[in-house]
Amino acid sequence: MLVDYWDPDTVLNGRECSGRTNEYLWGELLRKGEQVSITLQTSGKPIYELNENLKARTLVVKFRNTRAAFVDGRRDRLFNDPQVEGIRFLDMEPDTWAQFKLRKDNLIFDMVPGSNPGQLVFRFRPLIQLPPVTLPPDPEPATIALEALEYDDSNPDFTSLTFSFTSPPRLFVLENSQDRTVRLRFADTAPETRLP
Repeated sequence: MLVDYWDPDTVLNGRECSGRTNEYLWGELLRKGEQVSITLQTSGKPIYELNENLKARTLVVKFRNTRAAFVDGRRDRLFNDPQVEGIRFLDMEPDTWAQFKLRKDNLIFDMVPGSNPGQLVFRFRPLIQLPPVTLPPDPEPATIALEALEYDDSNPDFTSLTFSFTSPPRLFVLENSQDRTVRLRFADTAPETRLP
């Protein structure tokens, strides 16, 4: 996958170096808590391709038309870091591959732009394992069944409602004088079947 863009006129010191248009100038590792950031600096805005196999603990960045130009000439950069072992730079004429070797296989990474167009910042951090979601337990089933409900308005002085249960429940009466309602709540009960 090609990401970013390449300017074919990018040169180092005003001239092309060995027919290539970019050179590595330096790399840097910074740690902030569980996240490690590795910055690679090139002489111009690079074009690159990413190949990752984080389970195998490797990430390869293929830089097009680029060569490594570290002052000390070393091709390997080793880090004393618990997550990233180091980077090996491979010359794959006319490209250069940066092979990141990771110490852990549970890392994720992202890339962010650096402070100038030639910088690439790779950030590695552990994959956060979220705890499994625990649902609240199902409510206890009702222990008392409402078997029947009878309505009687045959007497002109009052109306009666008769509730039949499998055993006598606790009763709560809630009165609301403002809307003239009375609510009856029977604890630990459920209708045995739908009542009319």
